[in-house]
Amino acid sequence: MGTVDALKWLVAIEAIGLVAWPLTYAAFPGLRDRGYGFAKPLGLLTAGFLVWILSYGGLIPNTGVSYAGVLVFGVAATALVLWRRPGTVDALRSFVRREWRVLAAGEVLFLLVFAGWVVFRAYDPAISGTEKPMDFLFLNASVFAESAPPEDPWLSGFPVAYYYFGYWMFGGLSQLAAVPTFVAFNLSLALVGAMSAGAVFSLVHGLVARDGGTRKAAILCGLAGAGLLLVAANLTGAWEFLANVGVGSDGFYEWLSIDGVEPAGSGGGWRPESHWWWWHASRVINTFGANGQSLDFTIQEFPFFSLMLGDLHPHLMSIPFFLIGIGAAMSLALSAGRTGLTWLRQNPIPAVVLALLLGASGFINAWDLFFLAVLVFGAATIRAYFLESRASARQVRAAGWRARVVGRDLPVVGSSVAGVAAAYRRASSGGSLFAAAFRAALPVAAVTILGVLLFYPFYFGTFDSQVRWPPIGPAAHASRPIHFLTVWGFALLVVTPFLVMAASKALRPQYAWLRREWSGVPHLREGMKPAWSIVIVVALALAVPYFVWAGAHLEVNENARPGDMLGRFAWVLPFMIAAATLLTAALARARRALLDGATFALLAAALAAYLLYGAELLYVHDLFANRMNTVFKLHYQAWIVLAAVGAYGLHYWRSRHVRLRGWAVAASRIAAVAALVLMAGALYYPFAAADSKARSFSSDPTLDGLAFVTSARGAERRAIEWLRDEAQPGERIVEAVGGSYSEFGRVSAATGVPAVLGWPGHEHQWRGETELFEDREGDVERIYKTTDSAEARRLLDKYEVTYLILGVRERREYALAELDRFDELGTRVFEDDNVVIFEVRPDDDD
Repeated sequence: MGTVDALKWLVAIEAIGLVAWPLTYAAFPGLRDRGYGFAKPLGLLTAGFLVWILSYGGLIPNTGVSYAGVLVFGVAATALVLWRRPGTVDALRSFVRREWRVLAAGEVLFLLVFAGWVVFRAYDPAISGTEKPMDFLFLNASVFAESAPPEDPWLSGFPVAYYYFGYWMFGGLSQLAAVPTFVAFNLSLALVGAMSAGAVFSLVHGLVARDGGTRKAAILCGLAGAGLLLVAANLTGAWEFLANVGVGSDGFYEWLSIDGVEPAGSGGGWRPESHWWWWHASRVINTFGANGQSLDFTIQEFPFFSLMLGDLHPHLMSIPFFLIGIGAAMSLALSAGRTGLTWLRQNPIPAVVLALLLGASGFINAWDLFFLAVLVFGAATIRAYFLESRASARQVRAAGWRARVVGRDLPVVGSSVAGVAAAYRRASSGGSLFAAAFRAALPVAAVTILGVLLFYPFYFGTFDSQVRWPPIGPAAHASRPIHFLTVWGFALLVVTPFLVMAASKALRPQYAWLRREWSGVPHLREGMKPAWSIVIVVALALAVPYFVWAGAHLEVNENARPGDMLGRFAWVLPFMIAAATLLTAALARARRALLDGATFALLAAALAAYLLYGAELLYVHDLFANRMNTVFKLHYQAWIVLAAVGAYGLHYWRSRHVRLRGWAVAASRIAAVAALVLMAGALYYPFAAADSKARSFSSDPTLDGLAFVTSARGAERRAIEWLRDEAQPGERIVEAVGGSYSEFGRVSAATGVPAVLGWPGHEHQWRGETELFEDREGDVERIYKTTDSAEARRLLDKYEVTYLILGVRERREYALAELDRFDELGTRVFEDDNVVIFEVRPDDDD
């Protein structure tokens, strides 16, 4: 089963977390547990970054020894700091004595989730199907490379163009723990789940503890956060169960129109038996034409599905790091001290960690950088608004923002650094929302730019994108309500009670002011007057995405009609109202000098609502030219955010439920009952799908992801092992080229040794164009099929090929029968059954 490898892996990540904990302690002062659940992923990120950047500069090699050296350096640096500051040791000791129960709960959660996913992967270990070979490719490339950037194993001679830092980190852990990558692949999946559980536990615990929740309540909500994030599913499983047991007519399922969900007749078992029925839960939102053609194919993965599927994709690997980014924004919002550039000077460690997180987020999963930067900016703005409102609200109301920001400062801004600094000081000196935003903008921009510069070789060197011009396009279709509720019904029902209660409380004074204004009753308190700057900001945030969509839709679609605009407006109006209300409520709480967990949760929920809102209107114009990928990535981010907000919301709802009166009590109870009913549907899928995917856990357990190759083609497995042992960085292979999602490119993917070409379709996706490799598939075919040794030699030299692979795919694809002619090109260094590896001889040996 690979128990020894799992233990080595666990020891390695525990060591990394232990070394990184003092850094985490210093970087997250706003969290009650000082971000203990962030220590392992943050340590892995820091170690990966140091080896990556130092190897990029040729200072150290990309080896397990280098990772061990980084850990030793971390221990030495920590020991030096503690020696020079003995008071820190006492503070750490006191913290552990005070919070050991929380730390133990988080650690037990981590270990249980890790063990659970290790067991599951042992019964479903094969690195085969979907895009697992692609993920395995990048993992092996990150281990095989002597230094950064790794060479693309499916396009020799060129660096990886994908955002590969997640693979680099787990590849480094594989080297440190001395675990082969065909086992590390499955352990990485388990570790992603475990680190995500620990991170969301720490985040939710911090929100609840900030609001005065008891230790028990904070721990329970943290555990609930892990459940909502990693266990709960959408409601497709409920439809699958009803269809399987014969509930519902054919007409109902035709109306439901979830591809693949259809009645199987009465008397079915406890779960469906059809092939890959669990796949349907990730392909819910769609619109079908009259002939059954898919018009709006989208993807809606969620963390449990991703972990169960087993594709080690960036959107999955990024979850714990995305959660740390949210935690860093929360810690910033709830930290003490001044705002603006002063915060950077007073908090150097949190600032550097924040920069590292922001820079790495786009390198791990490119979609995360923009969201986290906006969230950090929102958190910094709310904090500045809170401090200014508390200190000088009356002065700000008297001065107004226009005279301060627009009237005086803009003419001052010029080429002079002193002039810019003077303008910044004056613009950020007031208490208005605009002044607060201005005050937050420079430090957030500085941290973001620093983060990007830390990873400069990636962002401005190897990274390629498939985004087309114009980068944003109008979505031609919107989600059907039943599909949207199938995906989001349970999550929204969990989070709505908190959002309604917190938002209504925050906006009640403004509502009271408007009622008095309309009725002509004099105001008793001037402070009840709404901040119109909030109204302006929210109105813009409310309207701009819709009008961008409407204008683009009219421009792009010749058949667009005004009725289309009205119909789409009616559908997205609830999203608009929800997002605007939540943002207004967060700002209103800050204006009233209330900065707590609820304020930050409202801000995060508002941004999640805007993600869902935007995905209904616009899409990133990529190679697919539709909103498939946009819905996929934005919904995934929203799921993570709403899981954390929903878990915190459980505490908020429970602590205030007893104070409700009248109809509010009935509404709260109905929501609780409905949530429990939908929870049954959301929890059915994980158990049924896991049992189906793992074939009822009936096979012999192993963590060897290439065991399926051993059983089907033992000679090929032995050839892969030989190449893994013998090939050196800089050497290359040639093997048969075939389509995506196939077994072609297996040798290069399983070893990391670059091949002339792998999956052409995926290379097109990663690079956005085909110019770099459009001739390679034909060249590979000629290498294998030509009888002209000189031509074969020329092509092998062109691509600097070291090893020529002759296996099942090469024989089948190129109709090879006689192999003697390849002896003219090289020496047989491996031969086993129907697999031969030739080491290509240099020209001077001919």
